[in-house]
Amino acid sequence: MSTPDQITNLLTAARANAVDLTKPIPEIEAEIFDLISTFEARLQHHFKRGPFFKKLRARLVENGNTTLADSVHHYAQAVNVLKHGTGASYRELKSADNLPFKLHIPAGNIRLIDVAKGGFYAGLVDTLQAIATDIAGPQGEVWTVAPAFEQSGVGHCISYTHPTMLAQLGDKRFAAEGSPADCVLAGLYEVMKDTPPDLVLSGINRGNNAAENTLYSGTIGAVIEAALQGIPAIALSQFFGPANKDLNDPFEAAAQHGAATVRALLDKGIWTNDAYTLFYNVNFPPCAAADVKGMAVTTQGRRAGVNFSVETQTSPTGRQFMWVRGGDQHVQTAAGTDAQANLDGYTSITPMRADLTAHDMITKLQGLLG
Repeated sequence: MSTPDQITNLLTAARANAVDLTKPIPEIEAEIFDLISTFEARLQHHFKRGPFFKKLRARLVENGNTTLADSVHHYAQAVNVLKHGTGASYRELKSADNLPFKLHIPAGNIRLIDVAKGGFYAGLVDTLQAIATDIAGPQGEVWTVAPAFEQSGVGHCISYTHPTMLAQLGDKRFAAEGSPADCVLAGLYEVMKDTPPDLVLSGINRGNNAAENTLYSGTIGAVIEAALQGIPAIALSQFFGPANKDLNDPFEAAAQHGAATVRALLDKGIWTNDAYTLFYNVNFPPCAAADVKGMAVTTQGRRAGVNFSVETQTSPTGRQFMWVRGGDQHVQTAAGTDAQANLDGYTSITPMRADLTAHDMITKLQGLLG
């Protein structure tokens, strides 16, 4: 991607807000605070841990964009002044030259920075837009780091006890002899170590990763790892069934509805920057593209009575070998769950976290155990 879609939409909305300055000043300031914090959350993963705007300024100076570096520093200081009044940030701004906004001397009810005048809001949005463009570059890029071999059922495993070979297959195309989670690590810490991705897409998997399948899925394992690394991530899987398995392209539903689904999540989805960052599990229904009824936000389902099992066979030499078998994928699940939405013809979108804590049991268990 160039300027990430979520950044583009954030700044588009901010630009519209900057036009209407007839609102109460506290409301405008609150919008500015939200804009700055969301902008930082969206771009934080481009930098190692530490003060975001300090590292951003250093990056801009390194890129030779000193004017923009000064501008972003001044606006970051200005936001501190709006929040805290006179102090170190105010004193630094007071001694600075060529500020892109007007700084007032403390007197009576006069605001130190009037966000409704002097083009402060619009100038801030323009600066953030220039930053996003500088970081993302003028052209979008898609990099692929995929497992070299079949990795179904490996979940979130990583190759912790042995090395993984990484091979370049073409321009921005790499293969790793490891799990999908290994591929994310390879992408972040080797292939794209100097320019981290704005978004990780995992898939499109051949077969659904809905309901209990989610817990075994390597496709999901990749987005779990991306989320733990602070990168927005979406898992994509194509449910198979009688209505689509014999089509010329059994991935037809995903192929024709995938881009719109990802776009909808980037434009309207909720993206967090907390300890266990939100990620999304998307499953396309087992039907022709023309029969997809739309998108449905769902919970993770459970196919009652459906479990993995094993079938054993004895070799001519007397050794026993085991094959893992799956269960019926078309068992009905509860209303509002992912697998049921898929069987009803909808693309399921399930927000998830890697936190496995049963939060609904904490208070009760504390009462029982003291």
